[in-house]
Amino acid sequence: MATVTANQRLVDVLAATRPVLLDFDGPVTHLFINGRNRMVADRMREAIPKDFQPPPDVWDTYDPLIVLRWTGSNTPRSVQEAVDAASVEGEVDAAHQTEPTPGSVEFLRACKQVGRPVVMVSNNAEQAIRAYLDRFDIADLVRAVIARTPGRPDLMKPHPDSINRALAVLDAEPSACCMVGDSVTDIRVCTTTGVHSIGFAKNPKRGQELAGAGAEALVDSMVSLANALITV
Repeated sequence: MATVTANQRLVDVLAATRPVLLDFDGPVTHLFINGRNRMVADRMREAIPKDFQPPPDVWDTYDPLIVLRWTGSNTPRSVQEAVDAASVEGEVDAAHQTEPTPGSVEFLRACKQVGRPVVMVSNNAEQAIRAYLDRFDIADLVRAVIARTPGRPDLMKPHPDSINRALAVLDAEPSACCMVGDSVTDIRVCTTTGVHSIGFAKNPKRGQELAGAGAEALVDSMVSLANALITV
């Protein structure tokens, strides 16, 4: 039996689908590199009153979404709103500093060229995503932005809520869509919803994690993904 190559798996996923669900932080831009993740997480922790101090793993984390999830489950609404506001402010600041992932703009343009609608599906704040898209004048390349629901961190991926909202916007069946994401949660939500998955692996370790989670295809470059899209 012939071995199915990584490129063939990618071609198969692209050939079987049309709309693209695209994660933001990673495939489009590395929002939280250069210490920006820690700065945002620290800003969020400053909004938590001393009466609601988080455990050490949350207090020390560099991941703002971990802080957001903990706050959503362990603090009253007023604290949740203050922490969420701090997160949004930090993400918007980061969006004004970050640069495109190499090949990401080309990928969006390739989708436009071949008639594939793109919906951004992200756990980040909508304000930050739109600030980034406006900054680089690429908002017209995205059909819709499906971001986290304010006050409901429990609905962030891998919960299927954002995927379901994206499918509703597209009026598409899950099996007709593919998602490009760089996290295990992206792959898991694809498995849950029936959307085809393409894992964007920034390094070999991440590639192993995405493959282990069940990614149907893997790419290590948005440039190569854009090129593959044009040839399918």
